[in-house]
Amino acid sequence: MTRFIDVKDEISLAVAEHIGLVGKDPSLPSKRKRRRELRSGVRPEGNGSGRLVHEYRVAGADNDHYEEKITDIQSGEVLRDIAEPLSVHQNHGSAKKK
Repeated sequence: MTRFIDVKDEISLAVAEHIGLVGKDPSLPSKRKRRRELRSGVRPEGNGSGRLVHEYRVAGADNDHYEEKITDIQSGEVLRDIAEPLSVHQNHGSAKKK
């Protein structure tokens, strides 16, 4: 006796892209070598909530510029929107004083 079983499954998959670029000046010492940085794309939010956010960040040491915009993908809510001189943007993220 032969039996045939028909099994069907559905999988939902989301693909997220995130790019990070860094411009360095090799003639400078290691702490001052990074002159430009760009990050753009979709990533999980940093607080462990699991929601996806779109990040756009540009930092330039040579032109003293910092810009960052983080938007919730589902709701479209802007979570963070900053544009200021890089020299003013201190004690944030990994640079926080402990």
